[in-house]
Amino acid sequence: MSSYTPIEYARFPDFDKTIGAWFVGPKAENSDILEEQLRKIVRYFRHGRECYFPKDAASITTEMKVSAEFQAAVDKLDQVLEYMSILLAHHTVPFASPRYAAHVSADTTLPSIVGYVLGMLYNQNNVSPEASPLTSVIEYIVGQDICHMLGFNTAEVRKEPENESLPIGWGHVTCDGSVANYESMWYARSLKFYPLSLMLALQEGDLQFAAPTFMVRPTGASGDKLYVECSAWELLNLKQDVILGLGEALARQFDISSDFLDAAVQPYLAQALGKGELEKRFGVKPPKYFNAITKHYSINKAANILGIGESNLVNIDIDDHARMKADVLKQELLKCISEQIPIYAVLAIMGTTEHGAVDPLVDICNIRDELERENGVSFLIHCDAAWGGYFTSILRDPPSGWRERDVDPDFLAKPLLPYTRAQLEYIKHADTVTVDSHKTGYCPYPAGGLCYRDERMRFLITTTSPYINTTGEGVEAMGTYGLEGSKPGAAPLAVWTTNVTLGLHMGGYGTLLSQSIFSGVRYFMLWSTISDDHPTVFVTPFNVLEVPQERKTRIKKSILERSVNEILRDPAAMDDIQTIGSDLMINTFACNFRLSDYGPFNEDVAEANFFNQRIYERLSIRRITDDPNLRPTVLVGTVWEQALYKDCLTHFKAKLHLDSADPLDLHAFSSVAMSPFVIENVIETVGQGFLKVAEEEVQNCMSRITVTPAFHSFIMQGTDQLFLVYQPMLYIARHRQQVIITAQLPPDAMEAYVQAKTEDPSATFVLYNSEEALLNDLLTGGSFAVNIVKGVPQVYGDSASNIATNVQLTNIQILVNRSLARADLSDHYPKQMQFYLYGTGRQWHIDHILYRAPNAQLTAGQVSINADITVGGPGTSYILEMVDRNEAAMQPFSDTHLPSFFKPGGTSRINIYAADGSTPDLHARTLITTGTVTLGDDVYVDAHFINQELLAPMSVVPEAGARVGAPPAGVLDGIRGGLRDVSKRSGVALSHDLDGALARHPVSVGGYRLVSGRRVGGVPVSRFFVERADDEASRLAEVRREWQRSLDTSRYGYGGNAQVV
Repeated sequence: MSSYTPIEYARFPDFDKTIGAWFVGPKAENSDILEEQLRKIVRYFRHGRECYFPKDAASITTEMKVSAEFQAAVDKLDQVLEYMSILLAHHTVPFASPRYAAHVSADTTLPSIVGYVLGMLYNQNNVSPEASPLTSVIEYIVGQDICHMLGFNTAEVRKEPENESLPIGWGHVTCDGSVANYESMWYARSLKFYPLSLMLALQEGDLQFAAPTFMVRPTGASGDKLYVECSAWELLNLKQDVILGLGEALARQFDISSDFLDAAVQPYLAQALGKGELEKRFGVKPPKYFNAITKHYSINKAANILGIGESNLVNIDIDDHARMKADVLKQELLKCISEQIPIYAVLAIMGTTEHGAVDPLVDICNIRDELERENGVSFLIHCDAAWGGYFTSILRDPPSGWRERDVDPDFLAKPLLPYTRAQLEYIKHADTVTVDSHKTGYCPYPAGGLCYRDERMRFLITTTSPYINTTGEGVEAMGTYGLEGSKPGAAPLAVWTTNVTLGLHMGGYGTLLSQSIFSGVRYFMLWSTISDDHPTVFVTPFNVLEVPQERKTRIKKSILERSVNEILRDPAAMDDIQTIGSDLMINTFACNFRLSDYGPFNEDVAEANFFNQRIYERLSIRRITDDPNLRPTVLVGTVWEQALYKDCLTHFKAKLHLDSADPLDLHAFSSVAMSPFVIENVIETVGQGFLKVAEEEVQNCMSRITVTPAFHSFIMQGTDQLFLVYQPMLYIARHRQQVIITAQLPPDAMEAYVQAKTEDPSATFVLYNSEEALLNDLLTGGSFAVNIVKGVPQVYGDSASNIATNVQLTNIQILVNRSLARADLSDHYPKQMQFYLYGTGRQWHIDHILYRAPNAQLTAGQVSINADITVGGPGTSYILEMVDRNEAAMQPFSDTHLPSFFKPGGTSRINIYAADGSTPDLHARTLITTGTVTLGDDVYVDAHFINQELLAPMSVVPEAGARVGAPPAGVLDGIRGGLRDVSKRSGVALSHDLDGALARHPVSVGGYRLVSGRRVGGVPVSRFFVERADDEASRLAEVRREWQRSLDTSRYGYGGNAQVV
């Protein structure tokens, strides 16, 4: 385990004592309580089974239980359970620790755990009361309780006569927020088309008798209108309450029953005809669904599943706080209205899971009111409050008679931004709301939910019509509604248990979440100030603390550098908390670095992305071999797309001192501090650990972008005249050039190469400089000393495998010399494959033009050109276009996806253009000829080494008694295998801890040892030393073998032979 600073916890005067009873604890401090509760559950479970027809005989007898076979089966269970318990204890994500600040996941409450186990033992299926008479009622109660928390009316209000006409909320438990979002869109689609279905029933169906007199009031109208005289546009814009009341209006006027109404309308419903048929019959355009660009991916899925289509999702731009721009929304809505395009709904996100941003729900509701009044247009408002829904508990008073603890509403609401509070208060005006109890409800998966403002809404997510009489029906048939069929009664029981134990009000969940927000605010201050005065690392949150430096320093000292109790007693500090951070607890940030101590900032977005990605790889847990104890904190990475985020991301790039005009997407972090156990010493535990990782990764970044002397390898082509093709690296500055040259070797060296090439024409021969140097110095110096090897070099220097050693390369002529820096590359792949073509006329060679990264080096010597072309003189090159090879369709290439056509004997149709060795722009070139090209035996393909992102320098040094110089080939193979084994060990990261890894796990074979860096007396290891997997099947097989090794290991005391397939 690496050195680390232990956590010291903040102590809240009263609240932490209660919250401490709600969780098992980061160190399982309440495991004794959990154990006792589980024992109690088993006792009552046994009692219940014994009481069911108690005189029935036992089927599992004492004789069976003492038998060898029975005991063997129990032992097997015990063995498997202990084995997996140990594995899970050491190889799962530490959600319970406040060090975990990644996904929207946290420890689950103690009540929800025991509630889930209790329900799981009875295995109730909430698809039907027949399979869940009790847990179906529990699910109904859960829905009512959450509706009340959100601000909806519940059945309780109907007890007062004056409230009989109020809409009553209804909710149910889903497996997650995604399914809840699907259901909400399903409802929006069904509601939008229901008035058209009713029109058909009145015009041609069994409701024709009502057509002459049935009236409705269109939205925005001052009076009623005959229903059958309404236009399709008017019907598509009826208010939701009007649509839901159509059945009751028909019943009042014509005394029809629910069954008759169902039968009359059902053949014309969108669920039966399909929405496309209704659009066609009424000549209406497909409706649109409006959402911010930050919407959850489930919205896209829902549009696909329901046939709405992603093209009918209108993405609204966001501001610099990642909130939907209300003015842009209004413009887009008015545009739809002007074109008579119906509107399903507007989605308001109550806490994006990447930024914690809350959309302006108040403005959205006001826009709808205005459009209903002025334009006669109505639509639904859906709140995706999967993250933010439970925060409304901060706004709810405890129930009457609640005397557990005095609460201060003003104090509990302090961590909420005033803007956020206003939007949460307005959720009660939304039509549907997604909530996730397994997020900010701290319940086990799966526990999402959907709540409706009006209980009649649920009938539109069945194949029936809105019911006329609905009293009590929602209790008995919870499984009738929604997408799911069978679903566990354990999930609602877990939610109910924790809701009742904690309370969905400010004294319960409100206290828990208020304390968690406080923790999030301290994390925000950490990310806002962690890099202040740092020589190289720069960190900035998405919600930048844009205040004068003097105030920033004061807030840092006030909130981050004092004890929590001091902060709580300081009114000025508590006021500051209301003005900083994201809308709802999630802190998104990104990093950049300086090019020297306190020097200029890196402006390349690609290099900043690499920096952030490297930090993410070291501070995330993604593999079974990742050791959580090597991560002082755990973060989650995210990617912001420039095409979606637009100005918002452009502005954020500028705050990071990056090139704001760079169109590249940005890698960033989400930090979600959900733990209510606040870290007092967050700077020392999280901040310093993060900075240590970031500082080490700055060095990796600098090694990538700094041009330093190096060994440079060239593929050799031609036996009549020597051509050399450089082996570039697209992400390492000292190798980031595409170069083709022609040059001369001493006659004996050239003869040795030609003889070797003749004997093995399919082999690749490589030439590299004998001493490290800058590439441009080699190209312009006139000559330099080289070594020649067959195949790519494994080590640099004098080796028994060298064909020639330390010979002079002279008469260098440059045919191509292109920068491959990202600024000099294209942002797209070309349509057709393009190559440089060069040679003597007797022998022609080609090398793939690298337009964009990632890419592949495809080079072939002595190809056959069937075209009318002659050599244009010394140093002449052309551009060869393979017209039947669509590069854009094939890219990006990788180890596991290589161009199958580029092999000996491969033939393509070609165009040949003039070229001058500079930027290969075909539009500015002259077509010379057309024909075909056929590849010979000399073909080289690489998509691995060219795309390497880091180079860890290593050397092989002789140990006592070993020969100085390069070791034999067999020894190198052994060292390579040893390095591969080290890289797979838990806790090993060769890119930043090579010294430590090789010290802990030495690699020594045949008297030679592998060490990091360049060593006197050692032989430098080449970048080609560590080979790649040959294909995808090999890679997957190796991954599976890693799983198998991790599972089937004796250190867990398990001797089984489980197979991973």
